[in-house]
Amino acid sequence: MGVPAAQYLTLLGAAAANPGRRLGDLPLSGEAERRPLLAKFGQRDAALAGPCGVPARFAEVVPAAPDARAVTCGEDPLTFAELDAHVASLTRTLLVLGITRETPVAVCLPRSTDGVVALMAVMRAGGVCVPLGPEWPADRTAYVLEDTAVPVVITRDLPAGPGRVRLEPRQPPADGSVTAPHIRPDQAAYIIYTSGSTGAPKGVAVEHRSLNHLTSTLHATLLGHDPCLAGADSVPPSEPTAVINPRVPPTPVGHSLSHCETASRPLTTNRPSPMVEALLERTGPA
Repeated sequence: MGVPAAQYLTLLGAAAANPGRRLGDLPLSGEAERRPLLAKFGQRDAALAGPCGVPARFAEVVPAAPDARAVTCGEDPLTFAELDAHVASLTRTLLVLGITRETPVAVCLPRSTDGVVALMAVMRAGGVCVPLGPEWPADRTAYVLEDTAVPVVITRDLPAGPGRVRLEPRQPPADGSVTAPHIRPDQAAYIIYTSGSTGAPKGVAVEHRSLNHLTSTLHATLLGHDPCLAGADSVPPSEPTAVINPRVPPTPVGHSLSHCETASRPLTTNRPSPMVEALLERTGPA
């Protein structure tokens, strides 16, 4: 009997034994099936989640490989030290402007090294990234800006609005003494909006622990190790990895990020860049 059929029978049996329970509360698997799953994946998940968030993980890697390539987009590469300097400068400006824990900050930039700088700076300042697509229709952009009530937009395209400051991604740091807040695992890291195809777009907040878990899992699964668990000095900084998602904050925490563009759409992947290049050579532009 296949797994779906077995789970369906388990669900029917539970429904017959507990007719008053909600469907969502009924089990799909029995104790014998759940026990090994929890033992195998539950412990691994707990270890991968770790105590540190993406800003802290990045801070560990910078001194270990300051001159290694961190981000590459076209002819605009940044080393870990250069990326850290740009992030620190923008973070200081955000903090002076009053950005603090879970303050929403919009980022409207094309896929670029500046986009990485902006997203990392917002997270380091404790704010919540609200990614906006430069190609979005004006009404969708206006809706998200109004819905989140962002006080700051990091962009080169959108004008400043009432009660809203417009920042360039790279600029001299603001004057003043500020300290970046401690990032808690349950803080929101970024907000992604649904397409709105069935109504008004809805914002979904993703916590730092979820983002940290994602990056830990990807590093451990695809690259064989995780810099947060293994120690930053044990991570080979020369292995390039491509951006995981054009609308999810990329996380350079031990490997460089690169971005490939096909003729009609961006190609984003977690696989090492040489594999992407080989794929493009074999298949041609998408």
